[in-house]
Amino acid sequence: MTIDEARERIDEIDARIADDVRDRMDAVAEIAARKDREGRDVRDPDREAAVVDAFARRFRERDLSPERDRDLARVLIFTHLAAERHYDGAELRFESTIGAAIDAPTERTLVPIENSLGGGVTDTIDHLRNHAVRVTGEVVLPVEHALIAREDRIEAIERVRSHPQALEQCRDLIDRHGWTTDTAPSTAAAVAHLGPGEAAFAAEIAAEVVDADVTVLATGVQDTDTNVTRFLALGGESDRERRTAMILEPRENRPGLLHAMLSCFAGYGIDLTHIQSRPTRDGLGEYFFYVELAASGVAVDRAGRCLETYGTVQRLGGYDRTSYVDH
Repeated sequence: MTIDEARERIDEIDARIADDVRDRMDAVAEIAARKDREGRDVRDPDREAAVVDAFARRFRERDLSPERDRDLARVLIFTHLAAERHYDGAELRFESTIGAAIDAPTERTLVPIENSLGGGVTDTIDHLRNHAVRVTGEVVLPVEHALIAREDRIEAIERVRSHPQALEQCRDLIDRHGWTTDTAPSTAAAVAHLGPGEAAFAAEIAAEVVDADVTVLATGVQDTDTNVTRFLALGGESDRERRTAMILEPRENRPGLLHAMLSCFAGYGIDLTHIQSRPTRDGLGEYFFYVELAASGVAVDRAGRCLETYGTVQRLGGYDRTSYVDH
């Protein structure tokens, strides 16, 4: 088969996939409509679990490794758990990076912004500055990590790997056992590449879907039960605007400038709920600030005009208070 012939075959396969996805969406919409007419809940957790189990079984039967189909790994990140609850009943599309998620041609996007242990998600903040996005909501998801390995005893573990934030969130267990660490691009990727004497921190579902030949040695291994991740919803419409997100970029670097900018909020009685600095990458010592306010409307408009005397102001949008979801 020549390259051109192979490409033609790929195009034909892609067309069939598109048709299948359209048909599946039509079937999902029909089920949702019928349930709505009958006054039944649209979401069915037992059915969702059965679909995941069936997909995992077909995945393994066809010997498709995680390296060959990374879409599977994307499903396993905690963003999926938050998205399926925040956008209940919606068709979900998954991206491997935050930048790809923000760039994706979707009506709404969910991205992580802050973890109670690891702090702000800097990759998200950087992309918010460089993209024309609108923040319309937020959702908080409790984070529970499992210790997953090919070994059957914790005593056999010498090294743990995971996404850097997951490693930070499980630091107590790492220090207690004296394990060495290795980073991975995602928690699912850590499970997919486990070797002898290694373990990974990931959602327990990763052991069911990524690799059937692994063992869950322990659950709830994060440092604290108050470990939660907050996500921002981008796109769509906001029902109520009680909070505001914005990016501030000072025009110059001089003593007292940050104090002066923060005074714009205090002067109008605005509560600043989150602030984080990030380098602009234009030069050493050059920073911009991502801030969140427990306010909206006229007060924020006035504060914005005050801030514009010191630099540029990028209003990212207004949204309602946090929505908490369970696993």
